[in-house]
Amino acid sequence: MKAEDFIAGAVTMPLKLPVLAKMDSIDDLARVVGAVNTITVTTDKKLVVSNTDAAGIRDALEESSETGRNVPGMVIGAGGASRAAIYALLGYLDCSAVYLVNRDSEKTKQVVAEMVASRFADAKQTIIVVESVEQAKTSEAPLYVVGCIPNNTPATEGERTARAMADNLFRTERPGGFLDMSVVVSAPSRGWVTIDGIEVLGLQLLEQWRLWLGPKVLLPAHAARQLMRDLAIGSASLNDSSSIGLFNQTP
Repeated sequence: MKAEDFIAGAVTMPLKLPVLAKMDSIDDLARVVGAVNTITVTTDKKLVVSNTDAAGIRDALEESSETGRNVPGMVIGAGGASRAAIYALLGYLDCSAVYLVNRDSEKTKQVVAEMVASRFADAKQTIIVVESVEQAKTSEAPLYVVGCIPNNTPATEGERTARAMADNLFRTERPGGFLDMSVVVSAPSRGWVTIDGIEVLGLQLLEQWRLWLGPKVLLPAHAARQLMRDLAIGSASLNDSSSIGLFNQTP
């Protein structure tokens, strides 16, 4: 990265954390999200690291759903992708609240504490940890949902409870947009607009190129995104029929 001809970089696992030690600075969004995926070289040869996942999530939801602003959202899972999803819902889409559903309530609370500590969430943008089915039943239904969990069958009591909580929050008569970050489609069949996680990959990649080349650059967006879809369709691991999503089962 210190080579004279190094001009930009995309970072994937397992280097998203180790790469920070080599950077000169981290931008504010990446600091809040707690994950990085983009390296930009400034005119004075400084290495700046950023995150474009949140922008990809935002764009995927906006182009696929007319849900609008100031409505509740929900994030399923509390791993690395969940923080980018929370940022997209609150910071970009102005959700009135975001429900956080996960099998491990302590890990979920840790995510909330870290994001609040980063001064991201304020009184009007509340992150609500859903801890019981009863709480889910009495909460206002979300209209944006981002699933950030592996596409596996719930096996533990915690996983089954998380599914039940999320399932109860899907009761709205006004279906919104469901973004499945596991790439394999596993959305509830209740009229919701289902968005494949592969769409986020294409959109966040375009956002990376805008950071590298400038916001006004003309990019072959349609062709690039179609290539991502074609690669996903041809991937054996992404189309494993043995993987059953959280909502692909009979309640």
